[in-house]
Amino acid sequence: MEILKINQLTKHYGKLTAVDKLNVSIEKGSIYGILGPNGSGKTTTLGMILDITRPSSGSFTWFSNSDQNVNRQKIGAIIETPIFYPYLSAQKNLEIFCQIKRIEFADIERVLKIVELYDRRKDTFKTYSLGMKQRLAIAGALLGEPEVLIFDEPTNGLDPQGIAEIRNLIIKIAKQGITIILASHLLDEVQKVCSHVLILKKGKMLISGKVDDILREPDIFEVKVDKPEKLQELIANSEELSLVQEHKNLFVVQFKTDSNGVELNQFLFDNKLVASHLQKQEKSLESYFLNLIEHA
Repeated sequence: MEILKINQLTKHYGKLTAVDKLNVSIEKGSIYGILGPNGSGKTTTLGMILDITRPSSGSFTWFSNSDQNVNRQKIGAIIETPIFYPYLSAQKNLEIFCQIKRIEFADIERVLKIVELYDRRKDTFKTYSLGMKQRLAIAGALLGEPEVLIFDEPTNGLDPQGIAEIRNLIIKIAKQGITIILASHLLDEVQKVCSHVLILKKGKMLISGKVDDILREPDIFEVKVDKPEKLQELIANSEELSLVQEHKNLFVVQFKTDSNGVELNQFLFDNKLVASHLQKQEKSLESYFLNLIEHA
């Protein structure tokens, strides 16, 4: 089921094009990460689909429904740091959220248990750690049982433990069938959390799709041999192998078709080369992202 359809969405600020003809389709139940360097259009995109920022052109549709008032009730979002009263408890702060959203106070217990703050519900907000404050913000977004949650840099400023807590919480929420859209610059976290990714640069979409599909490319190997000049010549004339990088006789190579380390070792042996080092590089969204941004 399609949750969000974005068609040619564009935003200009004077001569600057912040988002340029963006086309995206987001399916129910996915965790969709929006990646990009500073100024790539991530926050502007979230602002437009939340009706905070007016598009210059293009359109978007939530739930195949044009009634934005109905749609807003199905979406929870944390775009900027939510305002909490430091001397009020988590319970009292969420009661204020409920009054604003016109939601029954009875829903507070449910969301506090989801974010694992129910036992601290009577403690004042000022006593919370940064990670707990972010979890309380997520609890506020969960009030009213939205179908979609939207986060802008949900782990920004957190320590490693706080990042892990938010990551596990996002995965936990997604398992309940809630669709999650998040913008982040933490590539490793996106790879651990997201099922889909959209990569932006200067407002333009570079790629969009399933994380597994994007990373499904031939393996890359680090190789060091006894005759580096001969290996360099073989790679240059090979129809199977390509050179990714070379540094002080350490070659980073990739098969043009999907092959493994055993086949590479056999290739070297057949050409009378002895490998003193042969290691497969782990595929990562970070390396893919950096390479894509550099050559885009």
